Amino acid sequence: MSRQPALKPRHDSPVLPTLPSGFPFSPSQSLLQGFRIGSKIGLGYAIALGISTLGTVIGLMVGAQVQQRAEAELDSLRRVEDLAIDLQLAVLDVRSNEQRLMTQLMRPDIPFQYSLSRLRLNQAQVRLSNFENAIQDIEADEELWGRGAGVAAYLNDQTHFVKDYLGQLEVLIGDDDFALSSQRNPQEVEQALQKMVVSDTTRRLDEFASQLNELLIITQRLEDRSYRQLEQAEALRFQILLSSMLVSGALAIFFGTYTSRAIARPIHAVTEFAHRVTEDVNFDQQLPVTTSDETGVLAYSLNQLVGRMKDLLLAQRESLERQNQLQKEQLVQAEKMSSLGRMLAGIAHEINNPVNFMYGNLSHTDRYVSDLFRLIHAYEAEVKDTPDGVAQISKEIDLVFIEDDLPKVLQSMQVGADRTRQIVLGLKNFARMDDDLPQAVNLTACIDSTLLILNNRIKHGVRIIRDYDDVPLVEGYGGLLYQVFMNLISNALDTLDEKKASLSKAKAEAWEPTITISIQCHELDQVTVTVADNGCGIAEEKLSRIFEEFYTSKPVGVGTGLGLSITREIIEKKHNGIIRCISTVGQGTTFIISLSVRHIMIDQVQRERLAGARSSSSVNLSLGTGG
Repeated sequence: MSRQPALKPRHDSPVLPTLPSGFPFSPSQSLLQGFRIGSKIGLGYAIALGISTLGTVIGLMVGAQVQQRAEAELDSLRRVEDLAIDLQLAVLDVRSNEQRLMTQLMRPDIPFQYSLSRLRLNQAQVRLSNFENAIQDIEADEELWGRGAGVAAYLNDQTHFVKDYLGQLEVLIGDDDFALSSQRNPQEVEQALQKMVVSDTTRRLDEFASQLNELLIITQRLEDRSYRQLEQAEALRFQILLSSMLVSGALAIFFGTYTSRAIARPIHAVTEFAHRVTEDVNFDQQLPVTTSDETGVLAYSLNQLVGRMKDLLLAQRESLERQNQLQKEQLVQAEKMSSLGRMLAGIAHEINNPVNFMYGNLSHTDRYVSDLFRLIHAYEAEVKDTPDGVAQISKEIDLVFIEDDLPKVLQSMQVGADRTRQIVLGLKNFARMDDDLPQAVNLTACIDSTLLILNNRIKHGVRIIRDYDDVPLVEGYGGLLYQVFMNLISNALDTLDEKKASLSKAKAEAWEPTITISIQCHELDQVTVTVADNGCGIAEEKLSRIFEEFYTSKPVGVGTGLGLSITREIIEKKHNGIIRCISTVGQGTTFIISLSVRHIMIDQVQRERLAGARSSSSVNLSLGTGG
């Protein structure tokens, strides 16, 4: 019941974990909710600064464009105005000098005045030509000039009258040579001048001057409008700058508020969710994730954490149930072992009394039999002629055979009684399962007693190899250590039977099932007990689970799965030792137990008793096995 991990946060660098691909978001999610909080803040300020900058640029560009256009119009108006004023002054100057022209022509002593008149006439002609060019510009920009374009068109139509007037005046002035001009008839010149003054050309010249004045008025008005446009351009520039600043400020406030809410609301929701989960102890709840920013990652991670907490609680609940079941099984097993121990103790006690009775009387019986045979030999020596009745009985009972076989029978009875006493002693030691305090345990005697109890299974062709060092007594619980060795040796016998059943008949006859038990003493007061077999072995994937509760590789109904679990608990928790397993499939399994030797004060009686037990355990038990 495990979940996929969300985030492989990598915690060596401040890199924000990302949500899984295809992560479902709420339908109400907007575009901005897909950004990180830092991106949202940066985007808000970028938009605000962008609008401010854009507004400034647009304001400057629009203002500059309007100002440039207004200045261009103003320059054009000023140029036209200057040309019109110059032309107007030139015409007025020419008209004002009509009366003085006769005097200038009739007085040869003033050639300078004559030249000045020629100069003014030439200036008027030049200014008229320039004004004609300006009129063409005015007609080309009718949108700017408006009614002034019509006035300019009229003036353009009337320029030939001005040219005619200037041409007539030039004729009156005459040649550029002052000497030749002064020789003309004054009466003729005066009549021609009077005629020119009252001519239609002069009248049209006056109208031209009047319309020229109208054009000047229009030009001044247009100049005033251009000045106003310049002021409006400056005002427009200021308005755009101010508007952009206001909009950027408003956007900064908006995005600041939005970002604050984007941070505060999810955090508040996460806080409320965490409080609700802890208060209700309901780990089925999930917090909606509406964004993919840091708060969304936080909400998603919290959901993952809640899910993992739920899985952990379920796993703990299952573990607690398994633990309770294990405790019940262990209690049942302990009760069984306790009952078995009491039963074995009772049986051993009941058997021990008659066995001790027989064992104690065998020595007397042997002595009595020896005395009887000695008496018979004395009768035979004293009585030379044996009575026929006695000889007949001696022949019938085969006295010679009895004399030879009876000591052997008594010796065999002695061995059987001693073997029975050892079995009873082993049963009594194995029955000692409920020791309250640790005692000095002889590991050699403990293992040999276990082998003695299992002799019924061992004698069926199983070879036992024992390699015992001279190890010190180990402080521990003797009954529990008996149970440990009983479990390990029983499992070894089971795997030997399993392998033998899997072999063909020929291979089974050639194969020798072997259990090797060694006890070694190492430095640092460590004793190592090794139980190895050459059975089937354990697969690598199963090797890590053999010490788990209720795990067994045996068929259903054969094993409970508690033997090795209890064994590990006894070694590691009761004796502060270590147990480990090494196995190769097809070659066998080795269990290695390491126990600490605790030097405890044992009185001399206990030492002598334990020494006697050790010496008695070294007697060949005649288990029907090698080694």
